Amino acid sequence: MQSKVVWLIGRGASIACGLDWDLSNSEGKLNRESQISIIKEKLPQAMKKVNSEPYSKLVRILEKRTTSKYFHRFVTTNWDCLLQNELSSLCESKAAVPDAFGMNSHVYHLNGTVEDTPEDLRSKILLESDEPELREMWFESNEAFNIILESSIFVVVGMSFECVIDRYTLVALGRCGSEMPVASSNWLLVNPNREQAEKVSSEISRHLPDAKFKFVNEGFNEWINRGARELCDIGVLSA
Repeated sequence: MQSKVVWLIGRGASIACGLDWDLSNSEGKLNRESQISIIKEKLPQAMKKVNSEPYSKLVRILEKRTTSKYFHRFVTTNWDCLLQNELSSLCESKAAVPDAFGMNSHVYHLNGTVEDTPEDLRSKILLESDEPELREMWFESNEAFNIILESSIFVVVGMSFECVIDRYTLVALGRCGSEMPVASSNWLLVNPNREQAEKVSSEISRHLPDAKFKFVNEGFNEWINRGARELCDIGVLSA
């Protein structure tokens, strides 16, 4: 039976691709509907100006080197769809979803996305000021939460869990996950700033006290260029 590796992708990963767009201070003071309209208008424009090569390298490394015992799932708090674009492009070039992705090329967006797709099954765009419980209203975020609950291997890239809406995911895992694989999970934290990474591990440990951590003190791009060696050490990737 294959084991699932869940990638938790935050804003830092897209920044590694050159996408550092965010609402301006003045835009962030507008009402909720206006903020979301600006996100839907401006973020796709910003996406066109960046190079998503780090994501491209990632999905190709996983496709080529994932061992037969594992497959990958992607969950992100980002609104952009840079990772989804690269994964979809890879699958189209192969004319099928590679085994490394467990027959599922979907990138799950916890906080919604600007991706131009039917909205009936997608999470709506959430702002940092929104109530965390809003996530529970949508199929996509609920499915992503269940994927996390049922997993025991995680790779965290560019996610800090600093905002309330993201920390709520950990709170919910602590409430629901005591008898699930996530309770005794292993986490690989990719972050060039060790202090920040240790804060992330502390936040996770508050809710999942039996979780174990390994730190990769490199930027996302540098780690991928080095071949994500730590995933070889645990048998997820071939050398």
